[in-house]
Amino acid sequence: MVRIDINEQIVWIELPGILGIREIEAAVDQLLDHPDHIDGMDEIWDFRHTNFVNIGAEQLRSFAVFVASRLDRLANRVVYVPGRDLEYGIVRMWEAYAEEKAPQERKILHDIDAAREWLLARR
Repeated sequence: MVRIDINEQIVWIELPGILGIREIEAAVDQLLDHPDHIDGMDEIWDFRHTNFVNIGAEQLRSFAVFVASRLDRLANRVVYVPGRDLEYGIVRMWEAYAEEKAPQERKILHDIDAAREWLLARR
């Protein structure tokens, strides 16, 4: 689910359930197609209710290429909020692959309110 807070200029993406890279790619395209989306808006990816059991290194490399092809429209600052250690580890792996292909300012936090505060403090 993609929700955009126009006042704060933050895109909130919540993806519950067992996910693969295709579902995450679909969420990226959904946010870019959202009528309220403005290129470069900050993003919070809420993975507190997500299970990344089907995601591995090869999928993350592929996703880095996918994101790089849309980087001019995506956020400059992104916060990921994982719920479990598995998702935290996958997001850390993603950061390593993305550094080269899709440079953005990224942060991993375990608290959704802290994620919002971190973004707002960087403006």
